[in-house]
Amino acid sequence: PERRLELKYERFLRYRNHADLELKAVNWNIALKCSQYAARLAPDDRDVRGRVALAEAYIQFVQSPEDGKAVRGKLQQAAQLLPDWPDPHLALARLHVYQDRNLGRAMAEWHTAERLGYRLGPREWEQEGDAYLARVEGSLRQLSRKRPPKNASSTLTLLRRDVYRARAR
Repeated sequence: PERRLELKYERFLRYRNHADLELKAVNWNIALKCSQYAARLAPDDRDVRGRVALAEAYIQFVQSPEDGKAVRGKLQQAAQLLPDWPDPHLALARLHVYQDRNLGRAMAEWHTAERLGYRLGPREWEQEGDAYLARVEGSLRQLSRKRPPKNASSTLTLLRRDVYRARAR
C-alpha cells in the first residue's frame, strides 16, 4: 500500500512542473484521497495535513474560482504546514493574478517559491504576462475616461512599461 500511495503522491506533484495553466489538468480528487489516506495513517504529520489542505484548496479553486476567500484560507494553512514547499505559494500567486489583480503580491509569492528551490517556468511567465495585461487594460480604461486623471502622463509611462513587460513574457 505504501508504494501505491507513493506513486499516487507523485501524480499530486505533477502540477508543480506542468506547463498547463488549466488546474483541471490534474485530478485533484485523487490527490485529496491519497493525502486523506496518508492522514489517517499519520494524523500528526504536518506534511500530510498540508497536502490535504493544498488539494482541498485546488479543488475549491476548480469548483468555484470566484470564492477566493475560502481558497486563500486553505492555501495559507498549507503554506504554514508545508514551510519548505513552493506549491502553496505558486497557488497564492495564481490567486493574486486572476482574482485580486495584484501583481505585486503575486511576484512576492513567486519570489518565495524561488527561494524554496522552485524555478519559474512557462506557466508562471504566462501568469505574469496576464497580470501585466490586466494592469494595462485598467490603465487604458482610466485614460479613456472623459476626464483623464491629473497624472495621465505618468500613467502613460507606466502603461508603456507594462506593455513592454507583458510582451517580454
